[in-house]
Formats: sequence, structure tokens, C-alpha cells
Amino acid sequence: MIYVLSLKASNCKSLAAAIDYLGFSLELISPADIVSIKRNSVVFIPGVGHMRSLYNELKINDGIRRLQDYHSELNLTYVGICLGFQVMCQSSTEANDLELLSLFPSSVLAIDSPPVPNVGWYEIFFDFPTSFNISNELASSKFSSFYFTHSYSARYQEVFSKQSEAKFDMILYRDSLQRKIVAGIIAERLYGFQFHPEKSGNTGLHLLDNVIRQCL
Repeated sequence: MIYVLSLKASNCKSLAAAIDYLGFSLELISPADIVSIKRNSVVFIPGVGHMRSLYNELKINDGIRRLQDYHSELNLTYVGICLGFQVMCQSSTEANDLELLSLFPSSVLAIDSPPVPNVGWYEIFFDFPTSFNISNELASSKFSSFYFTHSYSARYQEVFSKQSEAKFDMILYRDSLQRKIVAGIIAERLYGFQFHPEKSGNTGLHLLDNVIRQCL
């Protein structure tokens, strides 16, 4: 089963439309109904806007704890997009007092101070050999530009330092100042994309299709 969390602080409708266009059945589900998610499902966590707004929606009916526990208990796969990726990390300076899902070993920091939106199409790459099938395909693809719009990012040095400790692949891109920015993290049954596949044309649709087919 495929679920898309229906969140006000998200792009859930455009994401659901993209998944539907690919021919997959899905269910839009509210945070209050996370408890009804079925075993072995794929759960998309979309998100745009401010971290606190997204967190406050997710915590309804103990949703944060349920998402943390259900990943292993129900063998769920999570796909976080944009702010949905960031909430899968440990913390964010956008809302310092919140403990996030902690599924990825990184905090989230503003790219610039004060935060300035980083918007545009960027080509992704990997610094290290990849471990997962989706990463392998992205690394070898000739079509690897995706649409980004964000002011905060997982901390590159923090993720980099933990590459040898945990099994995950870190996706990167270079911004207009040629700084390395984390574009995503892929781990076992965890996919975090800072970019928007649903807004990235055929390349993004192809990625969504591959992720879903591999997970179901």
C-alpha cells in the first residue's frame, strides 16, 4: 500500500497527482490516522514551509512516536520530500526545541544567515561509492537535475563524518557559490530527498516510479 500524509504544510496534492499519474493506487491519510497504516507499506512524508508547522501536524495522535516505531515494527518504507526529508533528521535550527524523527544521522541548519531560499534546478552527485540500487541509478544517470526550493539543509560535515559508521548514501549538489549541499540521504527503507521529484519533470517521475517499484 502507498500512503501520502495529507498535511497542510506540504505539497501532498501535487505529489499524490504524480504518483497517480504513474499508475499507482494511493491513499491520502491524515496524521491522526497514522495508526491505521498497514504493514509493509510505503509512506510519503511531504513538507513545505516552516518546520514547527509540519511538526505540530505530525504530532497529532502521537504521530511522531508512531512514525519512529512503525518503521521497524510494521516494516514501513518512508520517503521524505523537502521539509519531509528534514523532519526525518535529528533536529533543526529552524525550531531548536523540537526533537525530530531521528531516522537520519544529521541536524538541519540554515544554508545562509539570515536564511535565504535556494531555488532552481541543480545536478546531483555522490562523493562516495553508492550502496543502494536507487543511488546506483542516480549516480549513473545522464539525467540527474532536480528542482530545489529550500533555505535549510542537512549538515554536510555531520553526515560526511558518519558515512563510515552507518550504511547510507548521501546525495549532494553544488549551489551557485559551488558549496556542497546535501540533496538527500538514502538508507534501508528510508529515502530523503531535499528536491521535489514531483516538480522535476520526467526525471523526477522516473525516480518516483523506481522508488515505489523497488519498495512494493
